Amino acid sequence: MQPTQAERKLTNGIPAYADVVATRALLESLKLPTELVLDILERAEYWPAREFQLTQSCQARVLGHRTNTAKVFCLEADVLPSGIIDEFGGENVKIRQIRFDIDSQDQGWTSERTEGTYATSSWLEASIQPKLEGLTDEAMHKQLERVKRPQDPVYPQDDSDGYSWYLQGNKVAQRAPLHHTVVWSAYDDEFMGDGGAGKGEGFVQRLKGGDKVQVWARAKWAGWACVVHDLKIMVRYGF
Repeated sequence: MQPTQAERKLTNGIPAYADVVATRALLESLKLPTELVLDILERAEYWPAREFQLTQSCQARVLGHRTNTAKVFCLEADVLPSGIIDEFGGENVKIRQIRFDIDSQDQGWTSERTEGTYATSSWLEASIQPKLEGLTDEAMHKQLERVKRPQDPVYPQDDSDGYSWYLQGNKVAQRAPLHHTVVWSAYDDEFMGDGGAGKGEGFVQRLKGGDKVQVWARAKWAGWACVVHDLKIMVRYGF
């Protein structure tokens, strides 16, 4: 069953758009040039945000030998909806950063000598779904992702069709979910991630108006699973 996306109230000092406008006005009152004001806010990463959260767990399991891969849709985030320009005062909105907070695990055991490492066959990946006119949400989720990533696949993503970015691998044979934070930026050299994270080269730069970010659970080879207990996506916007 497809989970619906939930937009949550933001905390932890993330500014609202009204805060950004007020701070900009304060700096401009000091007779600073507009370009300098914008540069100050950019360097401070003083960006408003929208957040999306998984409403029920999802899992991908390779159950038998008929197929050696499993892929399950987990969460979709409407990161650049048609009304976002109005939401942010008619400004030219640009995505600066996407943060993924993930609680996940594999099947909890392995017959290989890789326990406790990220040499895994259980992972999450992200893709970009452009706006497709005339299709229901259910039909969209059945479509192959249309935005192609710029880099070669990351193991174990070697069977990928080239349209998904490796997001986070699960540490092998963990009996309880682990938390990982992955941050992809409009500037590729500002990637942040724990062990087993993908760098997301080109992902943020490719997002356009109407695009949606999708996250998938993946597993490869019989007996492997990817169980996603919780997933949050925070999108930060600049101007």
